[in-house]
Amino acid sequence: MLQRAVLRGFDLAAPILRRAGVDYPQFRAILGLKLTLDRKRPRPAWGTREGPGKRLDPFVVNLILYSAFGFVPVGVIASAGSPLVAFTVVHSFVLVMVGLGLVSDFSSVLLETRDQQILGARPVAPKTLLAARLAHIVVYLALLSGSLAAGSLIVIAVRYGVVALLLPLTLALGNVLVLAATGALYLLVMRYFDQERVRDVIVYVQIVVVMTWMFGYQILPRLIDMKALATTDIAGRWWTYLYPPAWLAGLLDLATGRSGPPQWILATLALVGPAVAFVALDRLGPSFRVAPVAAHRRRPRKPRRVVFHQRLAALFRRWPATRAGFELTWQLCAGDRQFKLRTYPAMAMIFIFGFVALRPNQGLEELVASLAQSVRYLPLLYLSAILAPAAISEARNSETPAAAWIYWSAPIARPGALLAGALMAVLMQLVMPAFGLLAAVCLAIWGLNVLADVVLAAGVTWLTSVLFAWWEERYFPFSCPVSVRQTSGRLGRLVLLALVPLLAGFIHWGLTFVPWGVHAAMLPVYGAALLLTVAYARTDWRSMRA
Repeated sequence: MLQRAVLRGFDLAAPILRRAGVDYPQFRAILGLKLTLDRKRPRPAWGTREGPGKRLDPFVVNLILYSAFGFVPVGVIASAGSPLVAFTVVHSFVLVMVGLGLVSDFSSVLLETRDQQILGARPVAPKTLLAARLAHIVVYLALLSGSLAAGSLIVIAVRYGVVALLLPLTLALGNVLVLAATGALYLLVMRYFDQERVRDVIVYVQIVVVMTWMFGYQILPRLIDMKALATTDIAGRWWTYLYPPAWLAGLLDLATGRSGPPQWILATLALVGPAVAFVALDRLGPSFRVAPVAAHRRRPRKPRRVVFHQRLAALFRRWPATRAGFELTWQLCAGDRQFKLRTYPAMAMIFIFGFVALRPNQGLEELVASLAQSVRYLPLLYLSAILAPAAISEARNSETPAAAWIYWSAPIARPGALLAGALMAVLMQLVMPAFGLLAAVCLAIWGLNVLADVVLAAGVTWLTSVLFAWWEERYFPFSCPVSVRQTSGRLGRLVLLALVPLLAGFIHWGLTFVPWGVHAAMLPVYGAALLLTVAYARTDWRSMRA
């Protein structure tokens, strides 16, 4: 439905495109195909998966989520005493999110060269192909910025009336600035880095987008002082003349009736800046029609020293299969981009939960003083136990499961030895570093008095992680197709396993009232974790899933 509406909108502009020398039937066919591919392309942040019913359109799901996230700056707009402040916040929010979305979710389109390779030998004029490509980008930017600004548009219409009608214009000007900045960023990266590094940069930006969404709902409202916001005015500040969202806000501020020199200067910059950026983008535009990254020679690599994970793997030198599983899983977790994209946002969630658990609604000194008299360190210490099941589960999924044949041909008596090594790699690379950060916060606030609690919580995290791996179906690391989802009984197991850290935390809290209770619990917990890990390492071939 959305695709048909977009194409019908371009039908109205068909005479203009024909006068510009564009073959409109070809233009419409190419644009329609690009929009169709957009619907089929999985989104990195929250792509929908195949299910028993009809598959949801990933692009529509993205727009709905962006619209929901667009209500974040609504409170600022309603509380700001100065229209310039309110409009600057709105444009800053929208343009930053559009820029991140353009890099993370639309990078494959900006760097796409297959259309030139496929259609270059066909009777398709370069002007038609370029027009279709630009139209595709314009449609994406319009839908993305429109969904992000939907909530703000409603509040602006209520507070400032017809000024809201100019918001689409300023967003369009802002999109030109974002597109020019994104193009310059790509050209800069492509000049100095190879293809693999460019892909890594894009993946990290995608991770930043997801984390921004997660942190935004919890952190942004707590960082803004609404009382100070009601009396703040930034008109005439020198930095506003260097800040593009303030330019666009000045154009709207001028429309509200405030016509001082700062408003006129900002409005002029809002009109001139995008024009200059458009000219620069037009000069750099041909770079998008060539190979995205120059195939330059790589410098010869120096012999690598023994790296950190190899020193850790030396702990398993007596068990070659365990050591091999450890090293292989460590390198796959460090190099697999999709694994990072699926796992790192989940890791960020534990810090969000930790932020909420601390309830930072007061100054830093007052917060530390109040926390030191409480037992809030226990929720912090057990947050990483919640991360462990997600990391362990994702470490078995792969986009290329066909390569798992090498496991089945390996000359090992028990595959459990390799599974145990993979489990320890996930714990040491992902789970325990997160636990270490949380433990460092606890030690910094509560001091060495909670050191015994930290040691016990680390053992419980190890124990619950092995319990989850024991309960789950046995797959070799990175061997299970991502599309495979075992739903029968899985939800119940996940709920029960999620309750295990909660139950352990309550028991731990109860032990704090028993003299030396925490110290006495260390040996049983670590002993149980070790015995269960050894039993997990004895998994035979009959228990493995292909």
